[in-house]
Amino acid sequence: GKPLFEQIEAEWPTAEAAFAQLRDFIVQDLCLYHRKLVRSYLSFIPLFDYLFRHPKPSPENRQRMKAFFYGAQLFNWFGASTDFRLDKMHDIILAAQGSDFPLTSLRAWLSSTYGLQTALTPEDILSSRVRGLLLNLVYVETQRISPFNVAYKENEPHIDHIYPRSQLLKLKSADGQPLLASAEINHIGNFRYVGASDNKRKRAELPAIYFPRLKAAGVDISRHLLVDEFSQAPATLIYNVDTYRRFRDGRAAIIFAIAAKIVNL
Repeated sequence: GKPLFEQIEAEWPTAEAAFAQLRDFIVQDLCLYHRKLVRSYLSFIPLFDYLFRHPKPSPENRQRMKAFFYGAQLFNWFGASTDFRLDKMHDIILAAQGSDFPLTSLRAWLSSTYGLQTALTPEDILSSRVRGLLLNLVYVETQRISPFNVAYKENEPHIDHIYPRSQLLKLKSADGQPLLASAEINHIGNFRYVGASDNKRKRAELPAIYFPRLKAAGVDISRHLLVDEFSQAPATLIYNVDTYRRFRDGRAAIIFAIAAKIVNL
C-alpha cells in the first residue's frame, strides 16, 4: 500500500548508503573477488540489516561482521529454513543494545535452536569443501590482498601442492606400497594459491630446489611457506616423509591459528 511505498521512498537514501558500505566491506575487509568464495549470499543480508541501522561501524564491529560472514560460510548457517532464520536474525539485530554487531547473540541462537556449529576446530580446516575460502582468508590476513584480485587470465590462482603430488606418490616402502595416503598429500598444509602461469612453470619441481631459487631472487617466500623455519632455510624442505609431515602439519597449525583468530572472535 501507499504507506509502505512512502516509507521505502523516505528511507531509500539510507538503504543506498548501507549498500555502498556493504560493498566496501566486501572489497576492503573480506577481499572477496570470486563467487567460488561465497557459499551463501544470504549471509550478506544480516550485514546489510546492521549497516542500515548502524552506519560507519567501528573496527571492532567490522571484525565481528567478518566473523559472522566466515561462520555462515564455513558452518552452512543458511542451509535450510532461510526465511525464518533471516527474520529471527533481523529481530536479534533490532533488539541489540547499543551499536555493536550482536555476534554473540546470533551464534547463541543458531547453536541453541538448530544445533549449528559456531566455532572453528583444527579438524574443520581439513575439509576440501572449505579449502578455497580458508586459503583466501590466510592470504587476506597475511598479505592484505586476495589472490583472485587479478585481470589477466594467466594470473588467476591455482591451488598448488607445495610438495608436488606426483613426487610424493613416488615415496614407497620396501614392498612397493605408497608411504603417504591421498588425504596426507591433498592436505591444506600442503596447499597454496599461485598464479596459473607460475604454476605451469613450476611443474613438479621439488620445494628444496624451487623455493631457494625464489628466495635468491628476492621473492618473499614466507607468504607461501608460512613456517618460519623453512622460510629462512628453504633448502631444508627435504624430500622425505618425515620432513614433509613436519612441514605440512606445522603449516596447517599456522593456517588454523590465522583462521581461528578471525572465525572464533
